[in-house]
Amino acid sequence: MKMILAAVIAFACSPLFGQNVPELFERPGGLVPDEQTAVKIAEAILFPIYGEKVIRGEKPYVVKLADGKWTIDGSMPETKAASLSSVACSTS
Repeated sequence: MKMILAAVIAFACSPLFGQNVPELFERPGGLVPDEQTAVKIAEAILFPIYGEKVIRGEKPYVVKLADGKWTIDGSMPETKAASLSSVACSTS
């Protein structure tokens, strides 16, 4: 009985496994289409590591797109001396 159930589930899900989703990868701008998305990804990476307060303290971020890669750097007033965060995200 378990074998029949497993076969039915595998058969029902098989279109999902073989499905190619090229539109996801061929969207204009790639997987990281804009500055807002790049910033959200960078924050999602850095918040758990350094804390939301620390990273948000590095605003305004300096966001650049060059050669298909977003670079998100923190900024800080000149009166403070500290290391800043930096994240690079590929568009694809």
